Amino acid sequence: MDHYTEHSDSPTRLELVNQAGLPALKMRALGTLAVLAVLALAIPMLMRVEPQERLALVIVLPALIAWCGFVLYGLQRRYPAHVQRLRFDAVTQNLTVHQSGHWLWFPRTLTFKLSEFYALLVRVGAEKAGGEQPLLDVRLELFADSMHVVTFGPLRIEAMDRRDESLDFIFRLARAMGWQGYRRIHDDLRFLSVELCPQQPAGGQVVPASTQPMDYAALGPQEGFREPSQALVAFNRESFLSSPYSVKDWEPGRRVEIERHFARMDSPGREVLMQCILLPACVVLAVNLAYLLYVGRLGLPEFLLWTGIFVVPAVWIFTSTMAARTSRAWRCVLDFEQGVACLEFGKRVENVALDAIDGVTLHGRTVSPHLKPSYAVDLSLHHQGKRTLIYASTEQATPGQLYEHSLPMAVELARALEVPWFWEEFSD
Repeated sequence: MDHYTEHSDSPTRLELVNQAGLPALKMRALGTLAVLAVLALAIPMLMRVEPQERLALVIVLPALIAWCGFVLYGLQRRYPAHVQRLRFDAVTQNLTVHQSGHWLWFPRTLTFKLSEFYALLVRVGAEKAGGEQPLLDVRLELFADSMHVVTFGPLRIEAMDRRDESLDFIFRLARAMGWQGYRRIHDDLRFLSVELCPQQPAGGQVVPASTQPMDYAALGPQEGFREPSQALVAFNRESFLSSPYSVKDWEPGRRVEIERHFARMDSPGREVLMQCILLPACVVLAVNLAYLLYVGRLGLPEFLLWTGIFVVPAVWIFTSTMAARTSRAWRCVLDFEQGVACLEFGKRVENVALDAIDGVTLHGRTVSPHLKPSYAVDLSLHHQGKRTLIYASTEQATPGQLYEHSLPMAVELARALEVPWFWEEFSD
C-alpha cells in the first residue's frame, strides 16, 4: 500500500510524495529476473532438440512464451504503475502526476489543467485498529466535462488516522486547488465522501478560510469504546445461519461462544485440500525430479527449470494458506465472569485475559471481485499485538446490507469488552 508524506510550503500548493515504492520495485525485479532465468535455462535446452523432436519444440516454445507473458502480465496487474508524486498548484492551475512502474519499469509524468475538471470526489475510509498500518485510506476522483475520470488511490498519508484529520486535509486540498465550495455526500462509520467544486455547489458550503494545519502526529486514534453515530438494531444471529461459523451463545457481558464448522466446502475445506493433496503432490514431484537428476536423465538446468515452474509456487501457496489458517480460531469462548477468552486452533488452545483484548475489527472482504462480485465480513479480536479471526459471515451480493447486518455484532462485543471497534472497507 502506498504511503505518502505531505509537503506544503504555502496554502496554494500541496504535494504528496510516495515513500513506499520499494517493495513493489523489489517484486517487479524478482519477477523479471525469474522470467529471464527461465528463458536462460530453457532456450539452450530447446536449441539442443533433435530434428525428430521438432514437433515437441513447436508445442513447448509457445507454451514457454505464454508462461512468461502470463507472469509479466500478473506483475503488471499486481503492481501497476503507481503515483510517485502528486502536486496541486492553485497559482499555475496545474495538477502534476509523476508515475513509476509504467509497463513495469518506465517512469512518466502527466500534467492536467485543474480548469478542465468540474468536481473532485474525496472518499475517506473508516478509522482502523492499531498496528503497522492504521492510516486512513483516501481515494481521489477528478471529473472532467468529457465525463473522463482521473482516479488516485487508495492513498495513505503519514500520521492521518482520524476522521477529523481527513476533513482538515480535504479543506487544505481545496485551497491548494483554488476551489471554493464543497458538499458532503456520505458520512457514516463506513466512509466519508466529500465533493469539492470550483464554486459553492447547490446545497453545499464554502471551504473554510486558511487556518493553522492540524498536527496529525500529535493526535492518535480515538481510545476506548465509542457509540456509533447512528442507531443500530440488536444483532440477530439467525440472519447468519448459512455462515461457516455458528454463534452458539450470544450474551455479551456474560458469555459469547462462536464455533467454526466444516460441513461444506468453505475455506476450511480448501485448507484440508491443500494439506492433503497439494503438499503430497509437491513432494512426489520433487522426489521424481531429484531421482531423474541423480540417474542422469535430467540435467541440472532442466532440474532447476521444472522445480522453479512447479514446485516453488506450489509450496508458496501451501505455506501461505497454512499461515492464514493459524490466525483463524476454530472455536472462541468469551467468559466475562471468569475474565478469560478461550481460543482453539485445532488441537492448540490459547487462553487470553479479556483485559488483554484491545480492539475489535470488522473487515469487509471481496470474495469474487470479477464477473459476479460477492462479499463477506470477518470479525477479529486484537490482543498482544496479534489479530485473531473469530467469525466470518456468509457471502452476499450487496456489501451495504452486509455491513448493516454485521455492524451490531462488532459494536455489542466491543461495548461488552470496553474496547474500540473499527471497520475496514471491503477489499480483496
